[in-house]
Amino acid sequence: MGSMREHLSWDVLKPRTKWCWAAGPPEVRLPGASLGALAQALVAADAAMLTYASWGYAFDWSDLPPRQEDEGAVRAIREYKLTFRHKNRAGTDIGDQETPPGPFVDLAKLCRQGQGADLSEVDGTYMRDAIWRLLDEAGASLDADG
Repeated sequence: MGSMREHLSWDVLKPRTKWCWAAGPPEVRLPGASLGALAQALVAADAAMLTYASWGYAFDWSDLPPRQEDEGAVRAIREYKLTFRHKNRAGTDIGDQETPPGPFVDLAKLCRQGQGADLSEVDGTYMRDAIWRLLDEAGASLDADG
């Protein structure tokens, strides 16, 4: 049960996030959810529309071939991406013409052992960690941007 401990440490470090997924599970539909819970929910998603304060971002992923040096142990590199889609009008001000931050990208290496349709537990952990980093870094960038 090592993953439970990681969840707890994450939630202590970052108990709440401004990210939310309106169409996601109930626990992540509103701002203030656990970042760990949101990352875990997004592992199984093909795509999602996420919001952060007044920003709207599309979350999606694609699988890329492994680099040559990784081919023995890695079957694919999963690239996660957050791409700006809209800003709510309520959040507009004079600086509204600025280019929004992003796209944000993070990668997860998917292991050779999980060859079947089911992802291995290790893959799930790598994917969750990559999504967590992606949301955390994007959120920090959006906070800095104001």
